Amino acid sequence: MNTLAKHFSLGGLLRFAAPAVGMMLVISIYTVTDGIFIGRYAGSLALAASNIVYPALNLVFGLSIMLSSGGSALVAKTLGEGDAALAREAASRCSPLSAQCSAYCSQARCSFSWSLFWRFSALRPSFMPTAARISRRICSSRPLSF
Repeated sequence: MNTLAKHFSLGGLLRFAAPAVGMMLVISIYTVTDGIFIGRYAGSLALAASNIVYPALNLVFGLSIMLSSGGSALVAKTLGEGDAALAREAASRCSPLSAQCSAYCSQARCSFSWSLFWRFSALRPSFMPTAARISRRICSSRPLSF
């Protein structure tokens, strides 16, 4: 029997939503913990620079979460309609699309990061080298996280 075809209670809905909610909590806790360690061990300049870099990082995280949630919803919908072949095709198209979006976002962020950092750090240009160093380290591993 298809587990998605039955009527859901609140508990059943929460059981399916729990992994996504848990993932968002882990990402939030990671960001807060990262800020604590950067502020304590690297200093206030590095903390300010990371706060300039992280909004762009969170934008890419949001895009990847949107793609994965939409892809799994599309696969679940087609499975619920009984078309397993179309569901397999949709699932196999989601992975290359995600990899391609990851490469484009990483390239765009690396290409436009200097101008964005320059605009955001106009009040204090000393952020620029630290923000660029943090962004380079993140940009090098970004395609792997999508």
